[in-house]
Amino acid sequence: MCTQATPSTAEQRYSGLAILFHWLTAFLFIVAYVAVYYRIWFTELGTPENLFGIRTHTFAGFSILLIAILRLIWRRVSPPPPHVPGAKIEVFAAKAVHVALYIFMILMPITGYIGLRAPAFPLDQFGLPQFSETALYTIMVTETLGLTWEEFEKPVDALHHFLGKAVVWVFVVIHAAAALFHHLVRRDAVLSRMLPLLRRPER
Repeated sequence: MCTQATPSTAEQRYSGLAILFHWLTAFLFIVAYVAVYYRIWFTELGTPENLFGIRTHTFAGFSILLIAILRLIWRRVSPPPPHVPGAKIEVFAAKAVHVALYIFMILMPITGYIGLRAPAFPLDQFGLPQFSETALYTIMVTETLGLTWEEFEKPVDALHHFLGKAVVWVFVVIHAAAALFHHLVRRDAVLSRMLPLLRRPER
């Protein structure tokens, strides 16, 4: 069984601000990945190039977090258009992937931030202290959990790296592949309503 929508609803585009948020997030996602692998593959620890890589990575990641918060607020102010008609399982899968991507956009920067301790802290651009220097760290980690920095940082860092290497990009690829499938095979408005200059393909 397929969900129903009128042709006008199916053709509805996202708002200009929603489109901007989406493509800015995509750009920053690419920047974050390029920066971190540039740092790992092409620089030595402690060099200016290495510091540039980690600063760029964390700046992109934290920018994604801020944009994700703005996107969630904007979705309340200006709800997105309904899903293009399709099988219920397809609509469910699309919603599930979107929810997962929002979770990653929030979880990845947070785990990156709380698991980071560097002499030249790369989030001073945002006016943030290192998490290990905050009262929350002292109360939550030192006093409540009774953990040292090394005991706390290891699982947090492992989670951040596991999600980044093995999970997040898979969902991004699924998201992009689904959009291309709808555009090239289904020939519906899924991709065209997120790209201002792209017209829906003729059936």
